[in-house]
Amino acid sequence: MRKRALVATTAVVLTAALTSCAQESVAAPVGGELVAFEPLVSMDAAGLTAHLAQQGFAPADIRYGVDAYRYLYRTTDFAGEPTVASGVAAFPRSDEELPLTVYLHGTNPSRSTAASLADSPDRAAVLLFAGTGQAATAPDYAGLGLSLGQPEYMLAEPTAKSSLDSLRATREVAERAGKELDGGVNVAGFSQGAHASVLLGKALQDDPESELRAVGAVAGPHDIAGTELPGVLDGRVDPRSAVLYLGYVVTSWNRAYHLYDSPSEAFQAPYDQTVEALFDGTHSYPEILQGLPATPQELLRPEMLQKLLHPTGKFAEAFGANDGLCARWAPEVPVRLYHGTEDVDVPFANSERCQEALGAELVNAGPLDHNGTAFAAIPQVADWFATRG
Repeated sequence: MRKRALVATTAVVLTAALTSCAQESVAAPVGGELVAFEPLVSMDAAGLTAHLAQQGFAPADIRYGVDAYRYLYRTTDFAGEPTVASGVAAFPRSDEELPLTVYLHGTNPSRSTAASLADSPDRAAVLLFAGTGQAATAPDYAGLGLSLGQPEYMLAEPTAKSSLDSLRATREVAERAGKELDGGVNVAGFSQGAHASVLLGKALQDDPESELRAVGAVAGPHDIAGTELPGVLDGRVDPRSAVLYLGYVVTSWNRAYHLYDSPSEAFQAPYDQTVEALFDGTHSYPEILQGLPATPQELLRPEMLQKLLHPTGKFAEAFGANDGLCARWAPEVPVRLYHGTEDVDVPFANSERCQEALGAELVNAGPLDHNGTAFAAIPQVADWFATRG
């Protein structure tokens, strides 16, 4: 018991030191500079294989043990102000030059369940990519993990920008860990992360520091106005998921685009008094779900629903910046979209619309729901990236 307590105390001290470092570094120059990093977890190949199975992932070709690190890096928030964000970097136990994969995680409204802090499927996904022979990194996103500020949900451009900065920081972590990178970069993303992966792929294709090789996007809400939002309101999206997505995106977009002056303009009573606080990053999934109604119509005022369905002004600005990303990129590398046909969080048609716009390959993951698609498809993405070098 004493040894276990000592380990827990050490983790608390390291986390406090990282947080203090972040708070002292906000005003410093930005652009992916590494602020701090520390060892997070190590596993041999057999242990990693067992861990991934325990987390629910389908088998992958795990050939290496891995060593992972938690890191902090400088970036900017939606407003362009300097801030500090956190992430996880993992490396295979290999002396070869390594390609680098960035993994963009799905919807997470809770700071404490980010990969840098929690032994979660998102952390396991980073380890999975490393176990197949790739350096891997996963930014927590603004407001999650040890990152400063409030969550920036479904804001594609700042997510892509901070992810580029996380790649630069990861290169420095790799150098300090004695790992050589070969310059190649792959992008993988699930759900919200799949949505942002399209814009990140475009940015990396134009980035002189990187050699983009492939993009694998799993179950992304690529068609918000045409598929996802109508599905939220007509029942194709599970109502309990729908209210969480709506509450999260409306509060996040309001901070970015000022959609309303008062929560009572957007949300039905009594949720107008509580919903913004629910999505400040400090509440758990159960707390958030307990604080939300059963249907979107009980959460949002009719006027707000109409503004989302027929956006003008600030609403049109928000949709213009964050929707239809697949139509804005002409990829010069292979892109694969993965999706399950029984997904009632992000309907399959989202990936069909993206396939039509991008000319990408669409992989039908079978009759799987949203999370089931992730557990089945992410190992497929990792193995695909590994075979490409």
